Amino acid sequence: MLLSKFKHLVIVTALILSLSTITFASAGHGHEGDIIVGQTSGGALAFEGDFDEDIVLPSSSNPFFPGYLDDAPGFTNLDADEPLEDFYTLPVNSDIYLQLVSTDFGLVIRDELGNAINPGQSIQLGTPNFDEHGLFHIDTTLVPAYDGEVLSATFFLKDLGASGLGDSGQFTMTFVPEPATMLLLGCGSMALIRRKKANIG
Repeated sequence: MLLSKFKHLVIVTALILSLSTITFASAGHGHEGDIIVGQTSGGALAFEGDFDEDIVLPSSSNPFFPGYLDDAPGFTNLDADEPLEDFYTLPVNSDIYLQLVSTDFGLVIRDELGNAINPGQSIQLGTPNFDEHGLFHIDTTLVPAYDGEVLSATFFLKDLGASGLGDSGQFTMTFVPEPATMLLLGCGSMALIRRKKANIG
């Protein structure tokens, strides 16, 4: 019984340390490549970001989240009005949330603590000035035969603060694994196949 309790304590401690590592890594993330959140002159939420390029996820070193994992891009608020773009700073009484509309099977969207969210659920970005990073996770326990195809998730922004800004339009982010990692996995699979053939022969 004592040994069982000790094992349970070790597992819980490892999980807490693992999640703490993710949170601290997110807090130190820079703004480069982040999605910028503001509002239009009509009082609706708006955003700027590079949605033309696939987001490359590195191999996960976290045993609780196998596959490919990263906290970029993050979300930050616009810090100066851009009238020519009809893009303005957020009011101080706004409270912005990122809501998940849909996601491809195998791509898991998580908050900064590692909790998965489902379509219809959201991650709080907060009030200005915010700099929030969720976690984007290609979970290879869900897709064991994953071969590197593009996976996507669609979101929109909403304001639950007193300012009552209108919802943004929807936007889709696409994700792929780091090419070097896929190459290593491919080489490992080929070596395993050769070894099996050699053993059969």
